[in-house]
Amino acid sequence: MQDGNYIQLGRYRTSLYGSESAGEVFLKRNSSPFLAALSGEGIAPKLMWTKRAGNGDVLTAQEWLNGRSLTTEEMNSMEVIDLLKRNSSVS
Repeated sequence: MQDGNYIQLGRYRTSLYGSESAGEVFLKRNSSPFLAALSGEGIAPKLMWTKRAGNGDVLTAQEWLNGRSLTTEEMNSMEVIDLLKRNSSVS
């Protein structure tokens, strides 16, 4: 993390875009534990690491994927609903 360049994302200063020797990453401060579950199910980008800062904040890094936010219509589409159903079924 020390050799990287970072750009703040969002208005609340909790998200960063980072460039490290390992590649591009999305850094988030104090993200929801739900993030790890989404990443593990393949719904969210791969979780690369989690670290606790000296002030108690938890930093997470995910692989960077170029993309965009889904519209309300897309979120209500059967394709998205089926994806979430498929990944949330209990075996």
